[in-house]
Amino acid sequence: MVETQFTTSVKCTRSDNGLEFTRSEATLFFQSKGIEHQRTCPYTLQQNGIVERKHEYLLETAMALLFQAKLPLKYWGECVLTTTFLINRLPTVPLKNKCPFKLLYGKKPNYSHLRSFGCLCYPTIPKPHRDKFEPRASPHVFVGYSFGVKGYNVLSLNTKKIFVSRDVVFHESIFPFSLPSVSVPSSSLPHTAAHHDYSDVFPSYPTHSVTTPQRDVSVTPISMSPNHTILSPIPMSPNHTIHSSLIPNTTSPQTTSPITSRINQLYPSTLKPNQRVSSRVSKVPSYLSEYVCSVPNLKQPQNVEVTQTNSPFSLNAHFTQNNHITPDVLSPDSQQVVRNICNDIESFSYEEVAGNPTWQQAMTQEFEALYANNTWTLVLLPAGKQSIG
Repeated sequence: MVETQFTTSVKCTRSDNGLEFTRSEATLFFQSKGIEHQRTCPYTLQQNGIVERKHEYLLETAMALLFQAKLPLKYWGECVLTTTFLINRLPTVPLKNKCPFKLLYGKKPNYSHLRSFGCLCYPTIPKPHRDKFEPRASPHVFVGYSFGVKGYNVLSLNTKKIFVSRDVVFHESIFPFSLPSVSVPSSSLPHTAAHHDYSDVFPSYPTHSVTTPQRDVSVTPISMSPNHTILSPIPMSPNHTIHSSLIPNTTSPQTTSPITSRINQLYPSTLKPNQRVSSRVSKVPSYLSEYVCSVPNLKQPQNVEVTQTNSPFSLNAHFTQNNHITPDVLSPDSQQVVRNICNDIESFSYEEVAGNPTWQQAMTQEFEALYANNTWTLVLLPAGKQSIG
């Protein structure tokens, strides 16, 4: 990677006597690349002071991030990776107040995307992972920056899984793991675009409850008629509470609830009971003069037993016992249309249409149209071949 990205090569490396550096695989790798491997004396850490100080710096900074965000210890890896990301972009005295990123890449790093580690965030849930009526975002914890991807590593408070997201809303003053309970309730988190407040549109109204006094109610059948019997109310237990909306209002039928009044204000009725209805006769437009647009005149047929109904405009008054409308109630033009529809039966085989002059004329016209458009060319059948059909 060093040779490809920075057009240079590693000539020497120094380490302690750890097994990961002294085993045969590492020795063969250094020899194949021509790298000199320098090792310290046993139990002499001061000979590798630069690495030891850098390791201590990484550990202290990672501990600061872990303790400040109150993250569980199992997320120490995310703390170390975030610490490395930050240290590479911080100025340092040995480099004359320059950061390693600038010396390595030759440009200044961008600090606009830096966020507080372990803070509350709301990443946008992708469409394939949510339904239309599910929230567009859910509470997460910011746990670092993704390598090779322009996104943030976020930890879900519900599933405890880490994934990468680009569209994230941060609340850098809130740290969910520093709250008394690890399972953060939704009420303690701030509202985002996915959590709306509709208190201004639908105001809350006080609920009234009615407590029935302690009394004994016996269930006695009340006789109203020879075929009807109604039981009295079910006996209530002591101090039984009933919501006021379940008790019918018999004293003031004109009184409306606050919710009903609010609905009437927001959505007033378009037709009031005392509103005058126009008596002007509607005329059919002139461009519809050639079409039958009116409802058929359903006159009462004679000598036909029909079912009775209370509505004068219902079509049930003209239905017979066979559940169909008799032809006598239709106009002559409508009767002719019904006959043509009933007699127009579609054929399902060639034998059925071969003797029909209408079908023969249609097939002849279709064949002439295909022949006139040069759809095919009539040729003689080759020798030894048989025609299809």
